[in-house]
Amino acid sequence: MVNQQLSKDEIKLINKYRNNKIIQWIFLLILMIILSGIMIAYMVKEYMNNFSTDIIWDILFEVLFVYTAVYCINHIRKLYNVNIETLKVEKAIITEKQSMKSKDLINRSRYRYVAAKINNDTDLYAICSQKAYDKTIINKSVGLFFKLVDDTIRVVVL
Repeated sequence: MVNQQLSKDEIKLINKYRNNKIIQWIFLLILMIILSGIMIAYMVKEYMNNFSTDIIWDILFEVLFVYTAVYCINHIRKLYNVNIETLKVEKAIITEKQSMKSKDLINRSRYRYVAAKINNDTDLYAICSQKAYDKTIINKSVGLFFKLVDDTIRVVVL
């Protein structure tokens, strides 16, 4: 990945992508907090007067909810700390797009990839959204390939 000079519109697109990811993680965090609160209320009501061996499983579920909430908080913090201006971005013409066909409705939104050739030797493959996949025209669309927090290459189609 090369650090290229980006226009304000390109920075805005990557920033919008990052903010959408932050919103998704915040939604998951809120869901985990609600489930954790429900579980605590259930445990207080159920085990206030009598002690049972089932409380061990309930405590394990509560620990799982808290662990997931902490993981969400760490991921949100990492995404907030990403500086878009210093992000390594590769701009390239998309040469291939591929979607894994799935017959069930659950996996329908997964496994969409686009690819671009760089320097005639290197191929970049990136995960892309349904909107970006539909917008892509092979050998005409330009994509911004970048990594946010994890090592997954993502693309925003211009």
